[in-house]
Amino acid sequence: MLRTDVRMAISIGLSAGLIITLGLPDSIYGPLAVSASLGGTVGNSWRMALQRIYGTLIGAAAVALCYHTLSQAVPIPVGVAITLALMGLICKYLGLQVGYRVGGLVVVMGYTAHATEINLWISMRIITTLIGLGVALFAINCFWPNRALAQHQIQSELIWAQLATAFRERAHLLSNNIELNAQERSTYRNLLLQKMITLQNLRPDAAAELGTDRVSRQRLQVWDLEDLVFSQFLSAYTTLMRLPMLPMQGAGLQRLLAAELAVLEAIAQRCEIWRQQWPWGKGLGQTIDGLLSLEAEKNELLAAEQGLFDDELAQHLLVSPTGGRRASLCLQLISSAQQFETAWAEIH
Repeated sequence: MLRTDVRMAISIGLSAGLIITLGLPDSIYGPLAVSASLGGTVGNSWRMALQRIYGTLIGAAAVALCYHTLSQAVPIPVGVAITLALMGLICKYLGLQVGYRVGGLVVVMGYTAHATEINLWISMRIITTLIGLGVALFAINCFWPNRALAQHQIQSELIWAQLATAFRERAHLLSNNIELNAQERSTYRNLLLQKMITLQNLRPDAAAELGTDRVSRQRLQVWDLEDLVFSQFLSAYTTLMRLPMLPMQGAGLQRLLAAELAVLEAIAQRCEIWRQQWPWGKGLGQTIDGLLSLEAEKNELLAAEQGLFDDELAQHLLVSPTGGRRASLCLQLISSAQQFETAWAEIH
């Protein structure tokens, strides 16, 4: 909070000092622009600055047009109401969330305090606003910048990469019949969980940088989908780590283990591909076409399970409390991955 306050104070002082040094009137509008647009992140400040510019220009155009045409024809309150209505319609059409407030202030001040010099005042108002916005954007980029969207993207990619590594390492341990102790399992899981918590903490600031257009709404949908698949994969991975090693004597059980390892490797490959294509996935289809489909991995796993029906030892292992859980978790991973890819494609 201290950094934000210091940055705001420096920016307000710089904008006011610059306007006064240039000899421009109404130096208060520069600091007002700073306080209204200087958000907590780079992206959010840019969005607020653009909205303030749009609102100032729309309000200035509306008051310049309506004042000269309505001031002699109707009383000032009526003229202000008509001008505000016109400006409000334009701002609503453009989807401005805060710009209309700035435009409304320009209209009211133009009709009242600056009516005798409205043409000069409008140009000065625009200039001082632009100076304040310029200082605000300079400050947010140079003084402890917080690029939430970029940080969110980096964190997402780290989690995808970590998931790929986790599933691949689990496959390696299974193939070599290596069992981790409870502390090691907890450490592996907590590393993943901590990254996901960090991603959630970045979400509010990153969402604040987004607008309300279609692309921004799609980005939010993708993030919700990401949260879901991360949760599903973490749950499956945690359970996989807890399951004890099972004897794998016999060709049937060896085939089942090989199918399970192939599924884990396929999921790891998918995570790596999703990381490269995140968040829009424009080249996802072409990249996946070069891999064995998840459906083929699923069919091989089911075939391996069915091949054990006549094996009494295998059946005894699989019907134990934890015996068949690993194969079931592999099937769940495939299902989650398929649903994720389908939902991801539908968003775009």
